[in-house]
Amino acid sequence: MKNERLLKIIIIALLFAIIIWFGLRPLFTGTSLKNYIGIGREDLDLDVDEYSTIVIGSDPEGVASALACARTGVKTLLITADKDLGGYFKKSMIAEIHPQQTIASKGKVILNKGIYEEIFGSFKLGFTGEDYEKAAQKLAESEENLDVIYDSMVLDVKLKGERVTSILVQQTDGVHRYRARNFIDATRDGDLLMLCNTPYFKGSEDVGLKDTYAPLKFNFKISGVDTEALKKVKKTTAFVDEFQLVLLAYQRVNANTKILSPSFIILNDNELVISGLEVFGVNVENQQEITEAYASAEEEAIMLTAYLKNVLAAFKDCTYKASPESFFIPEYRHFEGRYRLAVSDILENRNFKEKIALCSEAVDAGKFADKNVDYIVTKPVVYSIPLGSIIPSNLDNVMMTGAKASFASLAATSAGSLPTRITVGEAAGLVSSFSCIHDKTPAELLDSEEELKALNKYLTRGNIELMDFSESIMIPETDQKLSDHWA
Repeated sequence: MKNERLLKIIIIALLFAIIIWFGLRPLFTGTSLKNYIGIGREDLDLDVDEYSTIVIGSDPEGVASALACARTGVKTLLITADKDLGGYFKKSMIAEIHPQQTIASKGKVILNKGIYEEIFGSFKLGFTGEDYEKAAQKLAESEENLDVIYDSMVLDVKLKGERVTSILVQQTDGVHRYRARNFIDATRDGDLLMLCNTPYFKGSEDVGLKDTYAPLKFNFKISGVDTEALKKVKKTTAFVDEFQLVLLAYQRVNANTKILSPSFIILNDNELVISGLEVFGVNVENQQEITEAYASAEEEAIMLTAYLKNVLAAFKDCTYKASPESFFIPEYRHFEGRYRLAVSDILENRNFKEKIALCSEAVDAGKFADKNVDYIVTKPVVYSIPLGSIIPSNLDNVMMTGAKASFASLAATSAGSLPTRITVGEAAGLVSSFSCIHDKTPAELLDSEEELKALNKYLTRGNIELMDFSESIMIPETDQKLSDHWA
């Protein structure tokens, strides 16, 4: 009897120790994510110049991919042509971003979590490119499994069948070759994909329009603004409407510019960033056209500042402060993947079994118009983005992020929106880690329903919102079917 009791006490003590060590300890040591969904880098026998995943490109989606992958414990390399991790937020003076949300039976659901929340959740409504850069840099430096190489570019690739085995990289100290199990192309133009001859179309060629691209966005900074007065009145819908009406009434100087959904973001006591100025009809393959468009946009921005100075009291002492380093270019190439997301998928609120992210951004056909008017094709409640859209048609161990992924050009205005880019980037990093753990390429995962179910759970544990929804789910407020919901 005593022996049985002693045995029970020992078993209980052991169970208690296991719970403390594997359950509570990770919560206090910060290793829970790695232990829960990842593996240690020691589990992969890699050489010095070999990685589990190499991410090329340091725009936000690339940073998200690299962070997500490294956090699972696998050895990760991020290669960037830039000197820092500021990406297009810093170069294009993007000072505002909002997470997407949808409506479910449990109420509103935020679709962009994880790394998106870590970076932007700490910011106030307005932030600078430098704020974003510091946040991204801090996160990257905190990851022991992540190496970052700056001022570098990929020169060449080695292929074995449909797998990239290594890349040749030009660095400041010479040329180096790196091997990896998986690669993620997070560059705007698809630098790695171009070296691998992945098929693509440009701009709106998929709808028969050659050399037609989304307008280039030009944000600019002004100073000398009475921001205290603006803070008081900005809370009222009436002032926001008035500000937009004032800018929409502005008579543009250049015929190829337009002002669409103008807004301002207060940065500090007397400075703010104005967004909404766009230049349309620019062939982004032609650097001369981009240079001329930039000059037109800058002239327009200076004239717009003078206009605001005369029509709004809070702007009476304002001056033009700074132009962005470069345009934000929403689209260029669209590469061919295992599946091309179509506008019909968005209209039908598709819930793909291989989904890696959810999106609710509107589909915007404004790139086909020169007027200051939004042309919204549809505003979906929610739809999913499939894994097949980020795996190139000719490569098994490569993924692609951003608007260049396998989306129809109109669908890309939604699926390529900034919050979705970051979430898809994070998902790509987790997919890469998952495929390494299971000793499969990302493309091979598409062939197994069992693997896709396991991947779904893995992504969900990694804080990717993948709530299951029926394509005919009812919207609580209207009792309308999602599949019938058109804007």
